Amino acid sequence: MKSKVTLVKSIISVAALLLLLGVSTNSSAYWGRDGTYVVKCDAGMTPQHILDMQWFARPIELQLVGICPGFTIKRDDVTVTARDSEACPGATVSGKISVDGARNARLACISFMGGESGIAVSGGKAVLEDVHISGSNDSGIWIDDSGTVEMSGGSITDTVAGVFIENGHGSFDEVDISSNRGTAVSVE
Repeated sequence: MKSKVTLVKSIISVAALLLLLGVSTNSSAYWGRDGTYVVKCDAGMTPQHILDMQWFARPIELQLVGICPGFTIKRDDVTVTARDSEACPGATVSGKISVDGARNARLACISFMGGESGIAVSGGKAVLEDVHISGSNDSGIWIDDSGTVEMSGGSITDTVAGVFIENGHGSFDEVDISSNRGTAVSVE
């Protein structure tokens, strides 16, 4: 009889933990069953919080609203886009997005501006679609440690250097890389 009581208590504890995890994830952003999160940065939400709460390896999509702080993607199969994809770029990141070893990171319809903004890809792969980077005090895109960037559409303007590649690969199709204070593209 005592083992049945212990088993019931264990089941209740696990159910309560799963419920708590669901509530804590859902309270940060709107969540759909398909792994889509609407991150309202102007309301204090952060993409990093959502990424840090994901323990299971499944594809997720972050739909950004407003001006968001920079963040780091360390997991595979993450899409970051604007909630309003009709008006590209529909969201702004004021900071750097780092793709650190993650495969299949997709960034679309986002504007990066000011300070330490841009995209850094180290040992991972990022696909950029209609991404605009301007006003950075650093390279607009930094690729190293066998990282890969495939960019189509968009622009990299008014940065210290447009693109810096060290031991990596970059592919750029119909991308405006101009009016930068240093070199447009530097490869080592």
